[in-house]
Amino acid sequence: MKKVEVFIWPLIVLAAIYIYMIGVDGPFLFDDFANLNALGAHGGVDNWQHFWIYLSDGHSGPTGRPLSLVSFLINDNNWPSSPGSFKYTNVLIHALNGCLLFLLHIKILRHAERFTDRQAFWVATLATSAWLFHPMFVSTTLYVVQRMAMLATTFVLVGLLSYLVSRERLKTKPKIAYLGMSSSIVFFSILATLSKENGALLPVLVLVIESTVFAGKGRISKTWSGLFLWLPAIIICTYLIYVALNNGFFSKWPGRSFSPAERLLTEARVLWEYLFYLYSFGDKSGGLFYENYPVAEHLITPFSNLIAVMSLLFLLIGALVCRKKLLVLSLPILFFLAGHLVESTTVGLELYFEHRNYLPAIFLFLPVGVLLCSTSNSLQIILTLVFVFTIAVLLFFKVDIWSDKLSLATNWVKEAPHSIRAQRVAAITLTEHGQVKRALSVLDDAQDRFPQSHSLLIHRMILKCSLHENIEEEKVELLNISEVVEFEPKLSNLIDTFVSIALSGKCGPLNSDYALKVIEALKNNPKALRSDGFKHQLHYFSGVLKSRGYESSLATSEFTAAIDLRPRLGTALKIVSVLAADGHCQEALTFIDRGRHILRNREVRFRLGGQDYYEKEINALEKAITENCKVRLSN
Repeated sequence: MKKVEVFIWPLIVLAAIYIYMIGVDGPFLFDDFANLNALGAHGGVDNWQHFWIYLSDGHSGPTGRPLSLVSFLINDNNWPSSPGSFKYTNVLIHALNGCLLFLLHIKILRHAERFTDRQAFWVATLATSAWLFHPMFVSTTLYVVQRMAMLATTFVLVGLLSYLVSRERLKTKPKIAYLGMSSSIVFFSILATLSKENGALLPVLVLVIESTVFAGKGRISKTWSGLFLWLPAIIICTYLIYVALNNGFFSKWPGRSFSPAERLLTEARVLWEYLFYLYSFGDKSGGLFYENYPVAEHLITPFSNLIAVMSLLFLLIGALVCRKKLLVLSLPILFFLAGHLVESTTVGLELYFEHRNYLPAIFLFLPVGVLLCSTSNSLQIILTLVFVFTIAVLLFFKVDIWSDKLSLATNWVKEAPHSIRAQRVAAITLTEHGQVKRALSVLDDAQDRFPQSHSLLIHRMILKCSLHENIEEEKVELLNISEVVEFEPKLSNLIDTFVSIALSGKCGPLNSDYALKVIEALKNNPKALRSDGFKHQLHYFSGVLKSRGYESSLATSEFTAAIDLRPRLGTALKIVSVLAADGHCQEALTFIDRGRHILRNREVRFRLGGQDYYEKEINALEKAITENCKVRLSN
């Protein structure tokens, strides 16, 4: 390798970091707030007890994703915070992942035998640069909470590298090789899964590499592969089947507008869209907003779905058949499909998100690298520079948009005109910047496109009320649609604001009586009837309104219903605070006892140092309420 080539990859990584640094001044977004506010939930993470409680509060997935939560402490141990430090760390993790992928490409290409060291270097440089600079991954790298996806990828990459290093000793030191291979899969699968659940796919991804890179050469023990590769794959597939059947394969998910069957069919079309935008170095217009992605009702509805399913099966079969002869094609395809096994099949997640491609797409650009390197040496360098420069420019323009909250929000209005969330985020951002009338104009236009949207209607009412405009027509319309038109899953956050405004008296027409009518209507909505989670929230909001109206027995009934549906300590303590603040001392003490019951019998996740803390908090709260009751009685 020539001396000049030694500096090419470091310069590429530095260029990627430099471009991404333009975007670190961008804002926190959506799920950032829901996940990072735990940093300050108990006065900051400043001792071991608060540390364990912070980890136990993780709710992003079945595992709680504790390693990702720990990584956020690198940037701050309290909340609210500023996004710059968090985004800077994300950029460095992305650069690290690029370096790991570069090494992984070289390792795999050397095992393919047909590539010399120099050829492997150039193919790896081009293939990895395409992934590192891809504009689609801006919404992963500069979206703080997606560090979860990035860290899971980090551990998967290290696990794959460690596996390959150990496997190279198979002929000379088989015992050490199998020990290293086993340790790599078990250890890094655990670390990846504790970052994000799709990290559990590491054994499946190793199986893909074994079936392509090592097909027909240096076969491993069938017993070992059965235990460490095939068994995990079977367990994951069995779980995915169980999830679908347990919900009801043709029954809609409680919080979604689609069934597992519909999701499975729709994802065939989604995967083809991912591939299109990955290879065209673009992204689907809409930023982070894809809640209105069209669902496939049947195999042939729409007809494009049949084409997507059949062509995807053809692609899979073709990759399996050609896996020994066409490594640079079969490996990217099989790895991409395996990488989507959890998030793009039967689990009841939203249908479309760009960040789901962060791990599955790592080998997709191998064919691009091979194609560009099938030229003379001098032309290789020129093509590399032109290729990297082009995608770097595309990345720059995308990052520049993400560097400013207002430009990002207004850009989403244009990119995602059919996304209610995008229009509302733009309106919120414009309001924060003092442009309330412009925000209202955005919502007015959106309401014309979505006349029966609960969230748009409530948001418009709040804004119009702040401008002292008449909202009587909107009030009637909201009551008309509340019981019959399904609402979107994110509505509960807006209802919280709606109820707070009603209780504050800041907007006369939006009073507690009207808010209670809306809540009662929503309880009978089809979406709420299918979801215990929504019913729980609506009972809670109804209890809050009735408590303030001095209807303690009715409030207690609503709060009890909420707790019965979702017995959570946090909810119980919120209820205690509401009742105590409204002067319902005895009722508040009753829910103190409910909180103790939940802590001791249901919330097993508090066992890591949190149980004593919460018991002390509950005792202190009980004492304060009791003393307050005595003062009120004496007066």
